[in-house]
Amino acid sequence: MKGHEMTLEQMRDEKFAPEEQPERLSIDKLNELIEEHKEAILSKPQFKRGDVVELSDLGEATDPFLRPGQRAVVVAQGKSVTERSNDLNQDVEVHLFDVYGQFIRMATDSRFLRKVGK
Repeated sequence: MKGHEMTLEQMRDEKFAPEEQPERLSIDKLNELIEEHKEAILSKPQFKRGDVVELSDLGEATDPFLRPGQRAVVVAQGKSVTERSNDLNQDVEVHLFDVYGQFIRMATDSRFLRKVGK
């Protein structure tokens, strides 16, 4: 079976959890999150080609494209990435594998990443 393909029988057997709505946060909690992530929001980490990265705390607070602890490798950062992505916030290109072992190339915001190791 490839990637996302499922037979009808497998779909019937799947146990789907009921969709849960996320908790709505109070203004005080929202303000706490700003204080907690303020430095990361204002920073622009610099990576070099070949750096191994994972989600930063700010990245985990977003709709993450990596699972906590999952790693990716930096391929490029800077103007060339923002020009190709047409988004000034997407300034780093990383390569990784999805849960099916499929190779993925993606541009993202460097604030959502932190370097692993030295």
